[in-house]
Amino acid sequence: MRIEFKKRFPDSEWILIDTSKNLAEERILLREDHFYKGSGGIQNEEGDDSTTTKAVESSDANDEDNSQWNFQPVDYPHVILDGNDEVATNAKKIVDVIQNHLLLRSSY
Repeated sequence: MRIEFKKRFPDSEWILIDTSKNLAEERILLREDHFYKGSGGIQNEEGDDSTTTKAVESSDANDEDNSQWNFQPVDYPHVILDGNDEVATNAKKIVDVIQNHLLLRSSY
């Protein structure tokens, strides 16, 4: 998807919300009614006195190839947002990036 996006929009700026793989998997597992359920992994269960971890199988596990969904490094300049930050914090950073692009375009 990134390759095709960069071909069609060469002057665009990619914004990446960066999280650990475990946090990304945890968030994916919490999605309801979403087409992508992740690659499987770990899920925490809260018990009476402790938290235990169990393996979770993806609902997509029976698909032939889901490799296009694997996280890949971004090998070109991009904005990195901290996925642990509040949504409002990252939204403000995104608005700042857009406003900076608009200012640059208006100065041409």
